[in-house]
Amino acid sequence: MDKKLIIDQSEWSVADEDALAVSGAVEDAMVNRTTVQLRLYDKERRPVTVYLNGAAAAFVVFDPHGEPRPSQMS
Repeated sequence: MDKKLIIDQSEWSVADEDALAVSGAVEDAMVNRTTVQLRLYDKERRPVTVYLNGAAAAFVVFDPHGEPRPSQMS
């Protein structure tokens, strides 16, 4: 099952095998206000590289379940 990463208004998927590394990189970027490179997937499941600027991002949500909530449309 894939995980979900939301950066401001953009939603990405994180492969299970990358979840720990991505979570750690996101935390580092947000805490230290640095830029990190993340290996993610877009909605069509194409691999992409996203650069997260921890000093500029308003918020980041890492959802380890990756499933829509009852109030969300999938």
